[in-house]
Amino acid sequence: MLACTVSAGCEAVVLDVGTRSDELASTGATSSGEDTMDGASLGADTTAGEPVECAASPDPVDVACGSDCSRCIDGACGHDCVGADACAAETITCEDGRPCEVICMGGGACREATIECPAAHACTIECTAASACVGLQVRCGDGPCTVQCQANDACEGLVLQCGAGDGAVACNGPRGVEVMPAAASSCACAAQGCG
Repeated sequence: MLACTVSAGCEAVVLDVGTRSDELASTGATSSGEDTMDGASLGADTTAGEPVECAASPDPVDVACGSDCSRCIDGACGHDCVGADACAAETITCEDGRPCEVICMGGGACREATIECPAAHACTIECTAASACVGLQVRCGDGPCTVQCQANDACEGLVLQCGAGDGAVACNGPRGVEVMPAAASSCACAAQGCG
């Protein structure tokens, strides 16, 4: 998951795969921001010399999730698409007011699906099997938004539409992933290792 250190103004944006934003440029990642370490690093904007922090995920409104969640851990709503074509061509709409986690585990589990992330909270998608997220559309809200493509060919043709917060796709090889930065955001919108 992406995280901004509050005191550093997003100076240490970290993908949960262990890559700092200042390393993205050296790995060939694409980004809508600049990679600098002078207080205006990737994922931060400056207005009149003051860093403007990227959106952080607020605490959930309560710890009880709604009935649409497969699981609920510390107020985060989990959607489990387990098995071949389990959520293929479906629209998964994350609950507003809490973080959202979607697991796509199985061949084509989230193939050609659409994930609508919550308006202000973190959204994390894991594609753990070959072809699990082929053609997936991810529409991020204003909170941090990450997609992990953990298997070969897991995310071919995936489109990440970033919101106002940081957005990232992490792949283990070329996958033909497209990232679309939000027009009014200066936060990170990047693909790493996706070709």
